Amino acid sequence: MTSDEGTSLHSYLLQVLANSGIPVPDGRPLYAYRLTETQFETLQNTLCSKLDSYLKFGTLGALANSNEIFCALFVLYAAEWWRCRYDGSKWSWEPILADLGALQGSWSSIQRNDCVARGLKKWQLKISETAGYRYLGAVAVQGGLPMQLLATARGNIGRILRRVLGLVRGGAAGFTEIRGWIASLRDELPKSYQKEEIYDLLTDVITTVLSLRNEAGLTRSAEAIAQLDQQMPGWRNRFPLPVEDNEVQGLIEYLIRDVADVQEKKPGCALRVEHSLELQNDEIWKICSNIVLPETLTTQDICSLFPFSDSDSISRIVEFVIEAPDHHLSINARRLAGHDRYRLERRPCEFSGQTAVGDHRLTLRATDGRYWTVPLRNGEPLDEELPWIFEQTHQNSPRLVRQGGGSVQAVEVLAAIPGGWKVATGLGASCSLKAFVDVPDREVYEIKGDATISDTKGHRWTIKTGQATATEESYQWVGDRMWEEFLRPNLAFRGRPVLREIHGEAGESRIREHLLNWRPPNISAGLVEVTYTECQELRHRSRMVLLPKGARISFEPKSLNCGTIHLHHWHAVNARLAENAGVDLRLNRDGDSLALICSSHDATPPEWIEIEVIWEGNTTNARIRLPFPSEGARTFDANGTEFPKDAWLSAQRLAGTRLVAMLRSPVPVELRFRLRHTKEQNNAHEASHRIRTVNGSSRIDISMRKLAFLLAREKLKSREVF
Repeated sequence: MTSDEGTSLHSYLLQVLANSGIPVPDGRPLYAYRLTETQFETLQNTLCSKLDSYLKFGTLGALANSNEIFCALFVLYAAEWWRCRYDGSKWSWEPILADLGALQGSWSSIQRNDCVARGLKKWQLKISETAGYRYLGAVAVQGGLPMQLLATARGNIGRILRRVLGLVRGGAAGFTEIRGWIASLRDELPKSYQKEEIYDLLTDVITTVLSLRNEAGLTRSAEAIAQLDQQMPGWRNRFPLPVEDNEVQGLIEYLIRDVADVQEKKPGCALRVEHSLELQNDEIWKICSNIVLPETLTTQDICSLFPFSDSDSISRIVEFVIEAPDHHLSINARRLAGHDRYRLERRPCEFSGQTAVGDHRLTLRATDGRYWTVPLRNGEPLDEELPWIFEQTHQNSPRLVRQGGGSVQAVEVLAAIPGGWKVATGLGASCSLKAFVDVPDREVYEIKGDATISDTKGHRWTIKTGQATATEESYQWVGDRMWEEFLRPNLAFRGRPVLREIHGEAGESRIREHLLNWRPPNISAGLVEVTYTECQELRHRSRMVLLPKGARISFEPKSLNCGTIHLHHWHAVNARLAENAGVDLRLNRDGDSLALICSSHDATPPEWIEIEVIWEGNTTNARIRLPFPSEGARTFDANGTEFPKDAWLSAQRLAGTRLVAMLRSPVPVELRFRLRHTKEQNNAHEASHRIRTVNGSSRIDISMRKLAFLLAREKLKSREVF
């Protein structure tokens, strides 16, 4: 390279530094130099010109080896190329070199890696330990989030950041923990951008927000931006985002204000479901459900949620399982040493699409095999034959405030309704089609003022916005609910339940019985539909199974492949297998009870069977899911595959593993753990744990992960258990 060529490269480098107001590189990320589109094109032309002249006589590897400034400008160019031109395809060096007019084979991978390392060192930067392609990843994280990703998934990126920031606000969290939360929300991103580099960059956004809060001492959201502008005029340049974009700038400022708000949370255990509309693109939205979890729960909080007889019955380590249709999330909780309080594992807890619409419930599992299930507040299924009304805000995602009609405080609302329904507005009101929900299929209308929604069957609902006295409303059935068995419908009660209306944080009230319409009326067992109508408007609808108060289920295992399920006092007239699954089913009626005699064709019977139950007078059947009445203990992995009888498992493989046992009669049960290759009689290498059944049941279902961790920590101190 001639001295003139070297001067040209050096001049460009000096200009980049001058634009940032610094004489030499100071270790800031490359995206913080904020190259404009024109400056990026100038950089490309400069490098192309030098490569064109040099590669006539030498190789790219030799150039990189002889000129440190070239290395510095090459990594700056590669980082900007990632930000400006990466389209989500395979991330590699080839397109970067192609745009510079150089061939990949003109240097070796060792020479290229050395060039990247030397170039980053010139900028006072180091190679980041990014999973995957180390040197390629190091360049990507210096470029910031790709522009095309922001263009196609801006709404989802904002949602991921808000969700994770909500988890971080509650306490200290490091880079690794934050990155793990972001990676767990990867499905919110286009598949082509589900990359380690993207997770790192999104993590950088969160850590930058937290750093700014701490450095500037932000305590009030209303004054946060002005305070930063005064104390740190260039604070926006610390983000791996295009701060010149107005929408991106709005998102950053929202995150800052949100994390600066340190107002105390309202007391209470705050376990509830919040439904929201989340932006997919300009026209398509999706419905999501987010489970709001507290940081800690006292023993009294847990006892108020679940039917405990006394606080001593709660073990030191418990598992909260949040269940929705075909999905579940596990949250571990541990009692804090010296405190009557449990700390919950922090992680994103949300569902989307059809799962978000369904029933949400909460199960507490103890290490000794017992479990208790209760409904989650606001976790009732969304009725697909009612309008869903969302509060429209400028910062947060639209949040569900009611189903059906009524008054709302917000000046504008979004109404999600099925296609074919109509919206009529009153005097001075406005209504416009804003977007569509993909699953379930709905149209979203923006309403301001008074409006009436009507369906294709003649039902009508009135919406009034801007009503200061309005409260949020949801409904919950309270009674002796049967939790685990029913799939369709998912509501089933022994005896007739009571409907309660929940008024946001203001409390709840019972809906008077004469306002409820039960069809068919006066039924004591079978499927029913219940509607609640007020002022000629349908406010709530549920489909459920009613059973007599004495109804129960018991199991009578005979062998591994044969046993009987008893539906005591169900008043059912018939039952049949919903799916064969290699099982034969015979019925034996005994008064108002049914005995289901099951036998499996296979050597290994299924863990579960689905059965349709039929009542006299019903035109449709209920579907239930019951364990196959197999005698003995069986162990399943996280995918439901059964382990062989004599398998050994290490503690590291126990995540998701379940131990299931069914006994002929309730008897004391003890689970023993021992180290592999030790004798069974050697008590020094053995630990045991008492297993307790739920309400005298003959079936046991426990999570092995928590139990093995507890025993290994306290007794075995080993990674290998039986």
